[in-house]
Amino acid sequence: MTTISNTAEHSKVEIEASLDSAKYNAIPEHTRHSLKLFLFHRCPPGSTLLCLLEGRDPVRTILGFDEPHLAALRPLCMFLHWEVPSNVFGNPQKVAAWLAGETPMFENWTGGQYYICDPCNSHDEDDEVEA
Repeated sequence: MTTISNTAEHSKVEIEASLDSAKYNAIPEHTRHSLKLFLFHRCPPGSTLLCLLEGRDPVRTILGFDEPHLAALRPLCMFLHWEVPSNVFGNPQKVAAWLAGETPMFENWTGGQYYICDPCNSHDEDDEVEA
């Protein structure tokens, strides 16, 4: 019998530290914030980042990026490829399932507690998380 663990390869602390490291400092701060909210609180990102997460047409995605995001495109893709579990991004179905809470939250990301984002998206990274 195979036991399936509900833990991600990288913990929340490791992912946050990596995203905030010099390796990914070309990614604008507000985009790093959006990625953290998407990953750890299931908050929908803006439309251009959503296109990238869903693996949509690269031309459409790139055309939607402003200059800082164009400069950060490679680090963004590297971050997603190396740090983020593949079952939360890559196509529209995976992203929709993640945002809807249909994909289980990883235990080593929350200690078993998380919330699904309110559609208003009107909170800060330091907001309290309730179970």
